[in-house]
Amino acid sequence: MSRGSIQRRGKHNSWRIRIEDGVDATGRRKRHSITFRGSKHDAQRELTRLLGASDAGTLPEPSKVTVAEHLRAWIENEHGLAPKTRERYLELAELQIIPHLGNTVLQRLKPKHVKDWHNTLLKSGAKSGRSLSARTVGHAHRVLHRALQVAVETEVLARNVAARSARRPLKQKRSRS
Repeated sequence: MSRGSIQRRGKHNSWRIRIEDGVDATGRRKRHSITFRGSKHDAQRELTRLLGASDAGTLPEPSKVTVAEHLRAWIENEHGLAPKTRERYLELAELQIIPHLGNTVLQRLKPKHVKDWHNTLLKSGAKSGRSLSARTVGHAHRVLHRALQVAVETEVLARNVAARSARRPLKQKRSRS
């Protein structure tokens, strides 16, 4: 059975959530600590969710793997991709995903990051700084979604944050001047 606690960090709505998740192979306690922003009530709900995941054995081990590292490894090791599909996925990853989300630690990626990324691509996501079409942004989103789904299936992530923002980005209306 795991145990947890919540501690205020600073004056704002920031909380440190700590849980103990059994012991490792050497007999040392496995501790997880995360920073949570929001109300105390929301932090308590997050603690409950984390404790439930810990009890169910689905709490991912902390990892410093970035979005870029995971994405490149997934594309390289995904054996079910046709050569042209692999080439297109790599192009989308290198041009649209990695420049914007690549340095983010995979386990710290949030739905807000994905939404902001969509907006950036729609406004100025092309190499030239011009806007990308909603269709291209949708293709890039699907690549990110598939890569994150593999991370969920291999228990690196607890949830696929791209699934929460799965709606296809809407085409930006251009103003006539």
